[in-house]
Amino acid sequence: MSHPIDIYRPEFEERIFAVKPKSVLDVGFGDGAFLRRAHERGIQATGVDHSDERIQAAREGGLSVQCAVADALPFADRSFDCVAAQLVVHHFPDLRKSLLEMLRVARFGVFILDPWFDETIPSQASAAALERWMKAIDRAQGGVNNGPLTAEDFQRALPGATIDVAYRLTLVPDAVDERAEKCTAYLDKIDKPETFRKELDRLIADARRTGLTSEGAIFVTLAR
Repeated sequence: MSHPIDIYRPEFEERIFAVKPKSVLDVGFGDGAFLRRAHERGIQATGVDHSDERIQAAREGGLSVQCAVADALPFADRSFDCVAAQLVVHHFPDLRKSLLEMLRVARFGVFILDPWFDETIPSQASAAALERWMKAIDRAQGGVNNGPLTAEDFQRALPGATIDVAYRLTLVPDAVDERAEKCTAYLDKIDKPETFRKELDRLIADARRTGLTSEGAIFVTLAR
């Protein structure tokens, strides 16, 4: 089953391909799909990830990948024309440090795609609140899961930097019962879920009143 954010991936990739890079680094390359598409266009594509399992699978698929994290990239300055980061920046422990590191290894700039909600729309505000609730569960378990991020978050991380931001939103209805079931399953992750359960009950009640729609996307370009 496709993820709602997949609606926006083609535009993100075309933004990168439009600058005609000869090389690209994909930070947090996931299943390697972008690396393969870049390679098909004749681009020297390299990926980094911290998951040994993903690294092994990518290498078995013939992809050029290394084990690394965004705030400590094992490459020299300006090693790649462009750096891509899809759906990973909200997992960075130190957003500023990671953004600066990605800029360091880029000749032209850094391209970022991440989920975003238009909270002026009630169904989006309810969806964003549930997303924050799930991220709070992850953080309670020691994970790093921030956001949803906005332009202001990037501006605070890199004051004075040249940052281009665009938002996209296709309103796709999201089933409240399915989201409630998914969130309820999250409660099994924590030892004392009572406080989180009360908050979830309130958020689900709000969602039944407003409806839910899936996330949109924020496109961020950081120029050198």
